[in-house]
Amino acid sequence: MSDTSFPAPQALRATVDRGFELHETGDLDATLAHYDGVLAAAPTAGDPVTVESLFAARFDRAVVLTELGELEAAADAFATAARGLPAGDPDVAHEIAMAELNRGICLQLLDRHDEALTVYAAIVGRFPDAEDDPVLHEQVVKAMVNRAATLEVLGRRREAAGAVDDVLGHLADVADLWVDEQRALLRGIRDRALAPSEG
Repeated sequence: MSDTSFPAPQALRATVDRGFELHETGDLDATLAHYDGVLAAAPTAGDPVTVESLFAARFDRAVVLTELGELEAAADAFATAARGLPAGDPDVAHEIAMAELNRGICLQLLDRHDEALTVYAAIVGRFPDAEDDPVLHEQVVKAMVNRAATLEVLGRRREAAGAVDDVLGHLADVADLWVDEQRALLRGIRDRALAPSEG
């Protein structure tokens, strides 16, 4: 199907919204089929409403795959969702970071820890000014926390402790409930990393 035969932006948005409604019913297979149909006919580019709608479809499709336990497919789908957004547009930076963060989590669950570390490091490196956007900042901080946790899983205790200190320093002047939760997670990682080795 050509771009010209694809629904107008608002019609596309309504079609994607139907996917959300299907997802809410719990019929994951039907939701996946719906999004597959939408994306099979999708244009490669479009106006901002089209781009945002296609991101929403790709992202929710990736969530569905996660819920189905298809983690490899989900990791790829989150990466596809991120790539579908304009890389230099600050208005979508938090969505790119969110998709990549979820990709990293899928990789962790697949025990592909080194790949997850690469993803988390890329998120942090890509958005050095995240503090200017509270939503983006939260995604970047979570990537930093997940990196520390992944280092702990890999037994790289010294690096994990250093990563924790980096994040805590980054959050030193931030007061927010979600930040308090991240601090608690980080302190647990650091305490375990610095505990004497058994045996």
